[in-house]
Amino acid sequence: MTTFQLLGIQFGVSESTANDTFNYWFPLLKELLPSSLLEEVKKNSSDSEIVKEVLTEFELIIDTYEQPIERPGDYKKQKNILR
Repeated sequence: MTTFQLLGIQFGVSESTANDTFNYWFPLLKELLPSSLLEEVKKNSSDSEIVKEVLTEFELIIDTYEQPIERPGDYKKQKNILR
């Protein structure tokens, strides 16, 4: 998830301005744009089986490139990990 701090940096505004702008436009866009399949199921739970069937046709790909790595506190042990 993109943070409001990162959004602020990307658009040259403060974190709070990014947050305020997002929270202003999100409800308006939600009204104008069509609902996703999952949002429709929330409205009508009887369609959940249909959604499960549709979603089983897709594969989930997870990009794990930028996962945080716990490193030892000792400098020499850290240096050995990098080799």
